[in-house]
Amino acid sequence: MEGDRFPQWSIQETRDFLMIRAELDQRFMETKRNKLLWELIATKMKEKGYNRSAEQCKSKWKSLVTRYKVW
Repeated sequence: MEGDRFPQWSIQETRDFLMIRAELDQRFMETKRNKLLWELIATKMKEKGYNRSAEQCKSKWKSLVTRYKVW
């Protein structure tokens, strides 16, 4: 699997990712076509010195939501 070749997300990287994702939360709620939003997140992560693709960011989000969802 592609993700296996990349280093694990550090705690700080995950925090930065969540901050970026939170800033765009309203935009995610307003659209179903969010590919461009994930690309924007990947760009913002690069600006912070991380090298994650849009697909990796989307996958990380899905993983976190699944892991921490409270019913």
